[in-house]
Order: sequence, then C-alpha cells, then structure tokens
Amino acid sequence: STLVGYRSGLPFPDVDCEADPQAGAKTIWNFLWRWQGFGMQGGVRYTYWEQGAQRALEYRGQSFGYFLKHRPEPQFAEQGGDVFRREKRAVVVGLVGEAPEQARGIRTMTYRYAASFGPLATAQPEDTWVFVPDLRRTRKISETRRSTAFAGTDFSFDDLFSFSGLPAQYEWSCLGEKVLLAPMNTRVRGYPYEEDGDFGPSGLSYASDRWEARRAIGIRMVPRDPEHPYARKDLWLDRQTHTPLYSFAYDRKGDLWKILYHNHRWSEDALGGQSARDWYPAWENVPEPRDLKIVSEALLNVQTGTGNRIDFWDAHGAPPPLRGLRQKLDVRSLSRGQ
Repeated sequence: STLVGYRSGLPFPDVDCEADPQAGAKTIWNFLWRWQGFGMQGGVRYTYWEQGAQRALEYRGQSFGYFLKHRPEPQFAEQGGDVFRREKRAVVVGLVGEAPEQARGIRTMTYRYAASFGPLATAQPEDTWVFVPDLRRTRKISETRRSTAFAGTDFSFDDLFSFSGLPAQYEWSCLGEKVLLAPMNTRVRGYPYEEDGDFGPSGLSYASDRWEARRAIGIRMVPRDPEHPYARKDLWLDRQTHTPLYSFAYDRKGDLWKILYHNHRWSEDALGGQSARDWYPAWENVPEPRDLKIVSEALLNVQTGTGNRIDFWDAHGAPPPLRGLRQKLDVRSLSRGQ
C-alpha cells in the first residue's frame, strides 16, 4: 500500500468499506495524514503497572513530533507543501528524558523520510540518533524492530497512537462500520497539569471522564513479516476525524493479547480555567486549529494483567517559531541540549 501523487489534506475523502477492496488501505492513509495541526509537542509521562505491584514504574520527559511535508497552509504552497524547500523528511520526532535520574538528559531524534512511505522493497529506512549524557556524544543507532516491545513495557513503537508504522509493511482490509462508546472531548486535565499517579478509583482507565457514542470504521492489518509478533491487529477509528478510538492486537496463535484505547481533547475547548488559545495557540492562516488531539492512551496486556498508560494532556499541534526550527531538528542539537 503506497500513496502516489498526494499533496495535502485528507487523501481519500470518500471511502466505501463494502464496495471498495482498497478501503482498508485508503483508511490507514487517511489516518496517517488526517489533520493534526503541525504535529505535537508537550510533556509526557509513561506509567507501567505489573499485576500485584505496589508501585508503578514511571518515566517523564518532553516530546515533539512535526510534519514537514504535505502542509495545507498557503504559506507553504510555493514549495509544494514542504516546510523547508526540497525537504526529504516527512516527520521528525524527538524525546528528552527528565526522570527518573538514569533517564535524565537522554535525548533522541528520529527522521522518517518521504521515501520511507514507499514500496516495501525500496522504502528508505528511518534514522534515529541518541545522546547519552554519560558518554557526552551523539550516536546513530541501528534500525530496531519497531514491532518489538521496548524498555520492558508492553508498548512497541508501532503501537503508539494505535499505529505508528508504515502501511506497506502490512496488508489492509476494512471491517465495516459501527457505533462505539469511547473517551472523547475530555473534561479533565491530566499530567502535567495533575501530578496524581494513582489515577483515582478507576486506575489506568478513563472511566470517570466523558464518553461518547461515535460512528467508527474498522480496519485490519496483517503483517507481511512472518516474524512479526502479531497475527493481526484491528483498529477502530472515529469516522468523522479518523483519530483512533481502540485497537486490538492478537498474538501469533490468534489469541487476544493487547487492548489499546485513547482519550482526546478538542482544540477549541477551555478546560480548568485555561482558554483554548492559551493551550493550543493559533498560527499563520490557522486562527482556529480545530484539531481533536490525543492526550492520553492506555494499553492493557490481557495475557499478563499488566497496565500501561501514557499522558500528555498539554500536548498541542501549534508550530514552534520557524526561524529556529531547522536548527532544532538538526541532530547536532542533541549534544547542545536544544
């Protein structure tokens, strides 16, 4: 599944799940290139509970992810939707560790190129660099299996936001549409506004937040790689916005393994006395972002009973100042602490 001739906006506005055999592939492209503002930046906390544990494992830091191609804003039209002229990177993602102490100061940056979205046989691999303070240098790390759980957690890189992989690595089909009850348009403000690590009586769930009945479209991904840990994964996306609601991953025996679901914050909502524009600023030609931003996701491993949750309630999609963005996204900035 590759995308040819795409410029900006929603790639396939009209998808017929019943009549179109390519509906699954078209839907995942809509998911990947749905409107998300300029990307995401904000504080992040990851929490991991083992079954029966008295204390959670917790990591904190700052993260960002920016879309550098296929921009719809008029100011980028002359350069074909690229933020920088002749840009080869489609997405740049970074993370700065703040806690615990052994993670403090660790910085990573990943480039996903436009050519990374190409056919499986010729797709350009992503590049990732890491700066470790104790070593005082930046090194490029070898390409890892994005489908493998990292740092002893239940999340793989491709699990983030239900799917953060490359469509060509999977076969896609459409499962149909249904109405689902899901966390939507949050009315609370979690981390970093709220430091509570116990999450109240509902644990890692969003049971006390606002839930809505949403029309959803389901798609199934089947890995082309025979060594992939999943036999399949079913994703359910909000039909109106293409943001993820749920995903269900099955192991190679076909048994349910992981359930992942998300909470969402509407960019035009004022919460906790904070105005929408104070949280999610406007930018040139975008006076109202009108973005349904994922601000938390929880993953349950039903086979081990472990729970995982990532919170980034202050994450917004407004761009940083473009004057210094090129330097910020240069891997040399990792060693300078920028």
